[in-house]
Amino acid sequence: MLKYQIPCEKICFEITETMAVQALDKTVTFIEHLKSLGCKFALDDFGSGFTSYAYLKNLPVDFFKIDGIFVKDIVEDSLDLAMVKSINEIAHVMG
Repeated sequence: MLKYQIPCEKICFEITETMAVQALDKTVTFIEHLKSLGCKFALDDFGSGFTSYAYLKNLPVDFFKIDGIFVKDIVEDSLDLAMVKSINEIAHVMG
């Protein structure tokens, strides 16, 4: 018997990009299993890894949390702004 009756649709797991790609196949299997129950997933610190874009197609996450290193100076740094725009556009294309 479950101690708490929390609907799966109300649960969002957060996984860092670095940890997600260390065992990509296992991570994808884990995410897909819990998503089939209704859970959501957020990819945290996105952009901090060296191969971020290469893994995006394989990680079935619902949300991206862009690494703060890009966001904190977005107003003053045109490169940070461009990177955030790029990540945002790819996230939208992925749905």
